[in-house]
Amino acid sequence: MVEVVPVEDAGTLKRFVRLPRTLYPPSSLWVSPLDRERIRFFDPRKNPFFRFADLQLFLARDGNGRDVGRIAAIENRRQAEFEKRRTGAFGFFDAVDDPLVARALFDAAEGWLRARGLDVSQGPLNPSTNHECGLLVKGFDRPPRIQLTYNHPYYEKLIEGLGYRGVQDLVAYEYAVDGKIPERLFRARAVFEKRHSFTTRPIDLRKFGEEVEKLKLIYNEAWSENYGFVPLTGEEIDWIAREIRPIVKEDMVRFAEVKGELAGVMLVIPDVNQALRPLRGKLLPFGWWKLLRGLGRIDAMRGMVMGVLPRFRKIGIDYAFYTEGLRVAHTRGYRTIELSWILAHNVELIHALERLEATETKRYRLYEKALCS
Repeated sequence: MVEVVPVEDAGTLKRFVRLPRTLYPPSSLWVSPLDRERIRFFDPRKNPFFRFADLQLFLARDGNGRDVGRIAAIENRRQAEFEKRRTGAFGFFDAVDDPLVARALFDAAEGWLRARGLDVSQGPLNPSTNHECGLLVKGFDRPPRIQLTYNHPYYEKLIEGLGYRGVQDLVAYEYAVDGKIPERLFRARAVFEKRHSFTTRPIDLRKFGEEVEKLKLIYNEAWSENYGFVPLTGEEIDWIAREIRPIVKEDMVRFAEVKGELAGVMLVIPDVNQALRPLRGKLLPFGWWKLLRGLGRIDAMRGMVMGVLPRFRKIGIDYAFYTEGLRVAHTRGYRTIELSWILAHNVELIHALERLEATETKRYRLYEKALCS
């Protein structure tokens, strides 16, 4: 017997947040978010996502009262407005390898979406494409980088067995820094800079608020053509900026300008997941010490953002960003940099990365299902 209950109080929310630890042993590559961060994320009074979205969390219990799965049903009104269809989503799915548990969870989530008049369920979105998204379907031997997902291989079969079809793949490419940056990259950048008069500069962290305002001007236009794109509000960008501010150094963010006009932005960040993994979501009693110790041992970065405004594309700004991203990784002693995520059909970018000898290491999949009445 499987019973699915809605998360309606602080106690069940803690169980929802902590459930994955029962599915992934300490030896696995899965990384738990910090409990305090995740509980704050789900607080509609604090997270600006809930200004335009509603979310219902569900827990599944077996006949012995043991928690065996979880899921979220999500109505993102900005997503439906931007896509011009009645779209809902599922996310934060974790469960034991049991089709009955998966069906009970998805029945509850889909029922909630139908009750709101939504026609499509897509996901996994945690809780949107501006956050963690996609089901890992390739690369289970690689650790997840910061703000990327990890899951058991059997999730793919469970989800597809419930009638979901893959609609978009997202890929991650990894480059081994190895103490060298290809000389041809420097040459190509120099040619483009001379021909098109663009420059790049690091973020000025003394004027962090002003610099974030510049990022807002770039982000929604630069990514507007991506699959599943939903514009970020100013409040959301401020939230994200505050979250990553403690780990960002000036050379990790660069703005591109063409004759003084903003043209693009690049962001690379240390893979803090390497420090978080041993904590299993807990900072007390010894988590703070483990975290500080782990931060000094990080050897990988994630290229998280690289966007150029449409009118300034194909003039070589991307080559400048590649150079600067690899330079900061090399200068700071990181061994690898992962560029993620990238739409699998972005052939132009993927070919450029492969010419630099980057390798596809992970693949994530987004699914959809029509919600029949």
